[in-house]
Amino acid sequence: MRFDSSFWLASCSAWLMAATTLAAPISQGEQVKSRATTSTVLVATPKRGTFRGFKMDSIGQDQFLGIRYVQPITPSTRFQRASYLPDQLPTTIHDATQYGPACIQAQTSSLTSSQMSEDCLTMQIIRPQGIPSSSPVPVLVFFHGGGWARGAATNNIYNGTQLVAASIEQKQPIIYINLNYRLGLFGFMGGKDMQAADAKGTASLNAGYWDQRMALQFISSNIASFGGDPARITIWGQSAGAASVSAHLLAQNGKAASGLVSKAVMESGSSMLYPRYNATAAVPQQQYNSLLKATSCSSLDCLRSASLSSLSDANKAIVSQSGSTFSPTLDQFFHTQPPSKALSAGAFADVPMLMGTNLDDGTFVGACSVQNVPADTTTFFQSQYGATTAVNNLLTTYPDQPAQGSPFRPELYGSSPTDRFYGSTSQWKRCAAIETDLLFTAGKRSTLAAAAKYNQNKAYGYLWAQRTAVNGVPAKGVTHSCELGMIFNRPTLYGQADAAAKKYASANDIQQTTDHIVTSLLTFVRTGNPNGNGYLTWPAYDGTNKQLMQFQGTYNTTVIPDTFRASQVSFIQSQTAAFGI
Repeated sequence: MRFDSSFWLASCSAWLMAATTLAAPISQGEQVKSRATTSTVLVATPKRGTFRGFKMDSIGQDQFLGIRYVQPITPSTRFQRASYLPDQLPTTIHDATQYGPACIQAQTSSLTSSQMSEDCLTMQIIRPQGIPSSSPVPVLVFFHGGGWARGAATNNIYNGTQLVAASIEQKQPIIYINLNYRLGLFGFMGGKDMQAADAKGTASLNAGYWDQRMALQFISSNIASFGGDPARITIWGQSAGAASVSAHLLAQNGKAASGLVSKAVMESGSSMLYPRYNATAAVPQQQYNSLLKATSCSSLDCLRSASLSSLSDANKAIVSQSGSTFSPTLDQFFHTQPPSKALSAGAFADVPMLMGTNLDDGTFVGACSVQNVPADTTTFFQSQYGATTAVNNLLTTYPDQPAQGSPFRPELYGSSPTDRFYGSTSQWKRCAAIETDLLFTAGKRSTLAAAAKYNQNKAYGYLWAQRTAVNGVPAKGVTHSCELGMIFNRPTLYGQADAAAKKYASANDIQQTTDHIVTSLLTFVRTGNPNGNGYLTWPAYDGTNKQLMQFQGTYNTTVIPDTFRASQVSFIQSQTAAFGI
């Protein structure tokens, strides 16, 4: 089995990076527009020194940028779990008015080499001003997506300024935090040598997940000094970030989340997003071998001493040429067994969950657009998962019938159910339907069902079906990541003119849907329940009433049963071993 994630990563990053920019110091992002007229603010912590941020009095916020949460990664500590920071007195002042660099990744047009570094493990903290010491506020921590290969907390798309502003306006203030974690080969390299080094403690499988965990430990220990409540930390992620959230819920069969995580939000992603290979399986071993060849190395020690430029070039080459990316593997902490088995056994944290997918998440897989005849689709999925009976049955389960394909509701964009978009025999809609359910729907449905079965705390599910102008083409439908602007309370985030946004959705639909999802999210962060804010009652997901909140404008936001494509998704759930999930 060999899953070619480079196709969907390329498609995703193309629009994501085109629509967003790295928030460089004092030049990008709403949080820095009025920096010239702001004053600084100091926050002293018991053991990590004092952080100097800046005040934004016009919107009632304080912001702290580029906060280092672990010791710097160096060649000698490359591929290892990061080290904790040493204790520091409050008299040690740390400047937190400038962003840190993004982590090394497959380079994009919006990130230059000077904006990336191996020493990249920093976070941003945005808080309301004037938090009473007697009333600490909930904390929302965001993990960015990008297929574990691309992305940065400083991308403008993840700017939490407007989300915090909404929390202040709604009188349910929160602190928002986002952070960088190691990507690609630096954060998720596998192979026999890595597994052996992991067993010895000289390297770490899933180092990027350890970065996230250590960031959560830093937050738990220090957020009270910023006015946050360490007992109310919600972790939130989108796409690979949502899969990251899921990994922390599964870590040590759910025990590792205790004291660090109080609630979880998973947006278009789960632990079943992408196969979880054993670290010595063919795909991660092939990646490791390719890395050795590209750097003229023969060992892990050699890779540690290799130049950063050679590793960066190799990382990019492997992502673009090998047909797969470095991604999480099975290990002894986060993923001790395949995710579907962990869910079936109830081996995950019992915390309130809010989780959903987009109507057409799978249309971001660029490879679907070049499948011109049924044989192309067969070849594509066999290249991902092998020429197996499961793959053959998967293709039978999703026949070449455009009316059953994705976009599932083409009428939202003025198209016909029989449109194929890319030619009279195009397999676009068939392929996109499979990817929507295989990568997203099955994992969401399995996670919500497991939470309903095993947990005392409640889980809430949603389907995002709101039209937007992201991608600008009807063939994409309500695609992966198109909701981010609305959920971050910035419905015109992508830079398109209002008229373009209104092409597919009225201004009222855009604003009302934004208000609804933002209010529900903030209420959940505060209480663990998205209800109680004047909107339509959002039922908890349970074994009897498998219901979702469908977000679709002012005309069709309603509660729906989570039964769409029931037989197709059930087939995927019955073949998790074949699909590596």
